[in-house]
Amino acid sequence: MRQLAAIEILALTKSLEGEMHALSMAKTSLMNMKDEDLISVTQSGIKATEIRIARLQEFIAENNIVPNIQRNTIQ
Repeated sequence: MRQLAAIEILALTKSLEGEMHALSMAKTSLMNMKDEDLISVTQSGIKATEIRIARLQEFIAENNIVPNIQRNTIQ
C-alpha cells in the first residue's frame, strides 16, 4: 500500500473516533428506550457500528498507519 498523506491518516483516525463516539451514544440511548421496534433498530445499528470500528481498526493495524493501535477495544 502506498504511504498515506497526513490528511488521510487524520481522516481515518477521526472516522474511528466518530464511530466510537456514535457507538457510545447509541448504547447509552438504548438503556432508556421502551419501544421494541426502536430497540431492535438501535441494536442493529450498534452491531453495524461495531463491525465498522473493527474493520477500521483492522485496516489501520494491518497497514501500520498508526503504531500500536489496539484492536477489539469495543465493549
